[in-house]
Amino acid sequence: MDVQDDNAVLLLCDADTALIEDAGCTAQSDIQHWKSGAVQQCKITINAQQLCN
Repeated sequence: MDVQDDNAVLLLCDADTALIEDAGCTAQSDIQHWKSGAVQQCKITINAQQLCN
């Protein structure tokens, strides 16, 4: 989890592979990394300020 200003960003990983990333300001999860064909390293990529405001 990461806090960006007033927003929390949650990152769900399996080992070092990102599965789901969510800024928490919308009802749906923001990024489903597991659906893409590429393996995403377990790092937060969301900018909550841009997504939530």
